[in-house]
Amino acid sequence: MTSIFVASVDYQVSSEELKALFEAYGSVNKVTIATDRETGKPRGFAFVEMPSHDEAQQAIDGLNGYQLMGRTIAVKEAEDRRKKPSQPPTDRPPRTEDRPRSNTPPPSANQEVPSDLSFQKKKKTKASTKKARADEGPRKRKMEAYRKSGKNRHFYDDDGEDFD
Repeated sequence: MTSIFVASVDYQVSSEELKALFEAYGSVNKVTIATDRETGKPRGFAFVEMPSHDEAQQAIDGLNGYQLMGRTIAVKEAEDRRKKPSQPPTDRPPRTEDRPRSNTPPPSANQEVPSDLSFQKKKKTKASTKKARADEGPRKRKMEAYRKSGKNRHFYDDDGEDFD
C-alpha cells in the first residue's frame, strides 16, 4: 500500500472529489483531508492511500501540478513518519554517551589533590548575605509589595525580613 501526500488543496475540496480524481489512475483505499483540531476546518493538504505502488506512481506523475478548483496541487509519495533518522541531526551537540571519554582515571583516596583544585564551601557571613540581598533588587521589591498588601504574611517575620 502506498500513501500519497497532496499539498495546496483548496479548502472547499471534499474527500469524494479527491477520491474520484485519483480513481482515474487506479483503486483508492482511503482519502484523508487534514483538519485543524480546534476549528475542524481543512488545513489545505490531504493523504490518499492506494493499494498498488505502480498505480500510485502513475497518479503522482499525472496529477503533480494539476489545477484543482483554481489551485495547483503538489502530489508526491508521503514520507513514513514512524521512521527514525539514521543519524542524529547535526545542529545539536552529541549526547553524553556519544562523547569521547578522558583516559585519565579520577584521583584515588590516597592521592593528594592539588590545592588549586580543592573545593571548599564558602561560609556565609552577614555581610555577604546583605550584599546578595542588595543584588536581588526586583525580587526584593516584589516581596516588599506582597508584605505591604497583606498577602502571604507567613513568609515574613515582624521586622519585614524574609526567613531564607
